[in-house]
Amino acid sequence: MAPMSYNWPLLESLKPGHLVRIRGCIIKEGKRFNVNFQNEFDYGKSDLMLQLSMRYADGVGFIVNNSRNENGWMAEDMHRNMNFEPGINFELLILCDFDKFQIALDGNRICNYPHRLPFSDVKCIGIKGEVTLNLISLEDNNNPGVDIAETDYRNTLSLAVVPKKKLKRVVRCRVS
Repeated sequence: MAPMSYNWPLLESLKPGHLVRIRGCIIKEGKRFNVNFQNEFDYGKSDLMLQLSMRYADGVGFIVNNSRNENGWMAEDMHRNMNFEPGINFELLILCDFDKFQIALDGNRICNYPHRLPFSDVKCIGIKGEVTLNLISLEDNNNPGVDIAETDYRNTLSLAVVPKKKLKRVVRCRVS
């Protein structure tokens, strides 16, 4: 299976209290995929407020976070021994807080990543690599500053359901 490339436009600016939920599966024999919080749709021209890179090598999962602007890449933030592997479904949560992104995988907190660039500039979420997606959603708990482990998200602002066989047919909707 060829690596996928998908850009999901946000219907509103990212703000504290917003949570991005991604459900999918790293393809078998897959090595990595990236989730990019971008200010432009063109990856090559975009600043990356957050690049979350899920990688798998030699039986070990690890996550590398970073940011990029016109001056280039910044220092990597790596987390090893993550509990994910190709062929197994996952749920990735990224919560925007006032001063950081809080990141959880399958209900377990992984890390915090401090904002290096303005989160309010995020216009789309780009996903590239060896992954199949089932769902991407932007949710709001209307209570910024809460720990990711204590959040209860019920207000879905926008949703993309990604059919497994037809990636070109994407449903986008605003949920009130």
